[in-house]
Amino acid sequence: MKRFAIAFAIAALLPAGLLPAAGHAQAGYPSKQITIVVPFGAGGGTDVLTRIVGARISEQVGQPVIVENKPGASGIIGTNQVAKAPADGYTVLMVPSLLAIGQAIRPKPPYDLQKDFASVSIIGETPFVLISSPDFAAKSLPDLVRLAKAQPGKFSYASTGQGSTAHLAVELLKNTAGIDLLHVPMSREPEAVTEVMTGRIDVMFASLQAASAHVKAGKLRGLAVGSQKRVSVLPDVPSTAEAGYAAVQAVSWYGLMVPAGTPADTVSKLHGEVAKAIAAPDVAKRFLDMGTEPSALTPKEMDAVIAAELVRWKNTADAIGLKVE
Repeated sequence: MKRFAIAFAIAALLPAGLLPAAGHAQAGYPSKQITIVVPFGAGGGTDVLTRIVGARISEQVGQPVIVENKPGASGIIGTNQVAKAPADGYTVLMVPSLLAIGQAIRPKPPYDLQKDFASVSIIGETPFVLISSPDFAAKSLPDLVRLAKAQPGKFSYASTGQGSTAHLAVELLKNTAGIDLLHVPMSREPEAVTEVMTGRIDVMFASLQAASAHVKAGKLRGLAVGSQKRVSVLPDVPSTAEAGYAAVQAVSWYGLMVPAGTPADTVSKLHGEVAKAIAAPDVAKRFLDMGTEPSALTPKEMDAVIAAELVRWKNTADAIGLKVE
């Protein structure tokens, strides 16, 4: 008994970070600062959403939650930094869907979201909306398909570059519907949206942030939202699923992951705090104001989303011969 008492006294004097995890979360997690790494620059939508959630989690757990921007190499630098971090729940990666696309379209991806990380939660989703000018002949997605089949190659679509969601989503539509549209890649989304608004380019899958206000004002027509169901910001625009093209999904999502090997009860605790933060009315409103539908998917649900995305975009990239080194 005396030996156990001495051992307990020694353990009590050790800093919490030196105690062995033994495959389980430390009691009282989190007991120190949590760092969320955003693998892109400050000020963008991914960064802003992360800071909104991080601030609320900090209030809930009574510990600092800081956001660290680690941009570079299309998100690879920050992503690999987190993959090599201790698997203790104190270093978290913000994973936008672009990272899944990046992995899917590279022959030798420098990271593996399924092997290098453990899912915590998808916190928000932003479906893209297929837009045209109000004067375009097609007034719906089925109309566009009929027109494109009748006149192959006549109609054009804009994107924000090779391998972007806007690009791959239309290529997925082309493959699914059996139509041909001319790709016009552009460098910036606002310029691409303007080209569609003026009718110089026929259609585009644009983010809700870039297009919803113009659709509401009647300057653009929303042909379909690239998701299974309608979105609250554009309730009158049908989804691609409603239009008969459920396989055509164009959704930007934002999720949190931790290094592989993080104890399951730590992941569960972190997910609970994330879900609580997302459920807060003021947090949900700020998400919706940015055109992002708040969500708090479970780790298993996030795993399923990532698996489906990797297959969807790899198949789409393979079909058009797209390879990114």
